[in-house]
Amino acid sequence: MNRQYRLTTRAETISEEKRSVQVVAATENPVTVFDWERGMVDEVLLMGGANLPYTRQVPLLDSHRRDDTSTVIGSLQGMEVRDGQLVGTAYFSAEAERQWNLVRDGHLTDFSVGYRVDPSESVFVKAGETERADGREWAGPVLLQKKWHVKELSLVPIGADEMAKARAEAGYQPIGENPMNDKLKQALIARGMPADATEDQALEFLDSLTARSEPKPDDKPDDKPDVEKIRREATGAERDRIAEIDGLCGRHGFPELAKRLIADGTDSAGVRKAVLDAIVEKERNTPTPATSTAALVTHDGRDKFRDAAVDAIAFRAGGPVQDDAIRDDEMTGMTLREIARHSLRIAGHSTRGNALELVGRALTTEDFADVLNTVANRSLMRGWENAPETWRTWCSTGSAPDFLQRKIVSFAANSDLMEVKEGAPYRYGTALEGYETYQIATYGRMMAITRQAIINDDLGALSDIPMAQGEAAARMLGDMAYAVLTANSALSDGVALFAAGHGNLADGNVGAPSVASLDEAYYDMAMQEDLAGNRLNLQPEFLIAPVSLRATAEQFFAQNTLPTAITLDTGVSTAQGGDVNIYAGDRLSRVYDARLDSDSTTAWYLSTRRDRGVKVYFLNGQQTPYMETRNGWTVDGAEMKIRIDAGAAPVAYQGLWKNAGA
Repeated sequence: MNRQYRLTTRAETISEEKRSVQVVAATENPVTVFDWERGMVDEVLLMGGANLPYTRQVPLLDSHRRDDTSTVIGSLQGMEVRDGQLVGTAYFSAEAERQWNLVRDGHLTDFSVGYRVDPSESVFVKAGETERADGREWAGPVLLQKKWHVKELSLVPIGADEMAKARAEAGYQPIGENPMNDKLKQALIARGMPADATEDQALEFLDSLTARSEPKPDDKPDDKPDVEKIRREATGAERDRIAEIDGLCGRHGFPELAKRLIADGTDSAGVRKAVLDAIVEKERNTPTPATSTAALVTHDGRDKFRDAAVDAIAFRAGGPVQDDAIRDDEMTGMTLREIARHSLRIAGHSTRGNALELVGRALTTEDFADVLNTVANRSLMRGWENAPETWRTWCSTGSAPDFLQRKIVSFAANSDLMEVKEGAPYRYGTALEGYETYQIATYGRMMAITRQAIINDDLGALSDIPMAQGEAAARMLGDMAYAVLTANSALSDGVALFAAGHGNLADGNVGAPSVASLDEAYYDMAMQEDLAGNRLNLQPEFLIAPVSLRATAEQFFAQNTLPTAITLDTGVSTAQGGDVNIYAGDRLSRVYDARLDSDSTTAWYLSTRRDRGVKVYFLNGQQTPYMETRNGWTVDGAEMKIRIDAGAAPVAYQGLWKNAGA
């Protein structure tokens, strides 16, 4: 069941540049909620049971409205459990200017997180009893949620409980979810609700149970009823009833039924039942699929179907699964077409018609589209994470808020500190600042999951192709990072990155790594200066070389002593151990990449600390590829767009050195 939890912003963490603010999403403080079986109870969300999306990201919505994408105003990223709290950073999109301004200026401070609990992991501790969980002792009465899933974050105008920083008001239910069932109705009747109450009346009664305020002692009921007020309320209720009937029957094509229900005075519950019966009867008598119908399972049931379907497809495709129990699940043997049929069934749609029509209808449902997107996204991330890329070893990463050209401040220089005599004033120094520029760009591809691929049970369209796209995204970043070295472009001073004028290019071809060549490199880097002429005394940390030099370089670093040629009395020359190899061992971290071979098989490079060599930038710090899905327009199926926004640049020439090779 989806419920809401109140959280507050940490105003001191607001970032104008990133349009973001850090938030505390949940704690283990008990909060009063309405439970289906027990009524009002104190509930605790155990942080050890927080189930976060593997992307650590969920949508940021406007007031829990989930009906279309126009309500998405950003995302909550970087979620983690830290110090007994669920925390993350809320990022606002460029289209959410109004909401961002309200948060930035302090007018809106309340957020609300929607989550779903796992009923099998709920433990109710009775009064007088205790339960040990997550290393703590919990005294009853309390409802412990040992496993719960974060679904979305919303910006809301008013939070529920200021003192407890609590979830939304007990009993709050999002539109379209958790309709009143028999168990809830019986619980409310036991608390004084009339047995013949409609669903709307039940919700009003539930609101009255959870009201925060009590009547003042001097409040007295009026002796006389307000007849006009009652008449207005009655007229408004009837107008709302007629509007609901017209809207519901009109959507499903039952105008005559609408007239009858209005004339009979049928209440909301009776209207919904009558329309549902009419839909079932209509579908029984015609092969044409119904245009709309109510969901036949709860949201929990649909979530379980999606999770099981994703794992079933991943298992058959040879990929990792989230729940090993899927190996024994009946869905494991289902083809893609059978899963499409099942998604129609649980959504209440017709499963009739030929295969092309059936799959086409399934692609328009939220369940089946979500299953395909999740499987493809998992495959994309498998390719991304398993790609044999080396750039992360020696490069640093950064974040860019937009696609504009930006500056990298490098080796800012200040005047040296001066002695301050007793009683003498401090003197201002001067500062010089150098910089390079960078700019990120968007890189992406389109792919499609066609109806034919689903009918043919082509698992490769959901596993192999997205995985290859993930590898391509990782490869593109490697190309970008190594191109900084091989392109040797001019910097802001008009001089190439590696040049004699920068003091970071070897004098002539000094050959493969050796004591002599490394001595020169160490000397050059130690002698580098900032803009004020101060020695930087840099030390190389990474050797970056083509694969063709791997054997030669590794043999050199493995030798504790270097061979020296000698001539024996017989006139024959031989070699024996001589001078100590001061560079032996792991003094330098070595990186070999085939991209360098394409440029030169003999040139090699040194880099100092990662933050002073080459840096790869990502839009808003999003360092993984992003996938979007929509119903196909140019193809019959689902179209998927994969993109990543990135760029690379040298931080400063002083942190890099090159041996140009032959």
